[in-house]
Amino acid sequence: MAVQREFKLPMKHLEQQAIQFRLEAFNPFNHPNFGGGENGVPSVSGNLLDQNFMNKTITGVGGRSIRLFARYSF
Repeated sequence: MAVQREFKLPMKHLEQQAIQFRLEAFNPFNHPNFGGGENGVPSVSGNLLDQNFMNKTITGVGGRSIRLFARYSF
């Protein structure tokens, strides 16, 4: 899930410039995720060679991950 918002700078000499904020959430409702993990978040894997292959207890600790980005464009 992601939310993004861009704010244009109102100054006349900065007409083309803006600040953009973005919030990304992986597993925001903290439900078990039986796919591959993202950014080091543990989850159950379907890969036979993975150490977490079909290990359902690993999803009990939760896998919520939230990131906030800010970008200045000119």
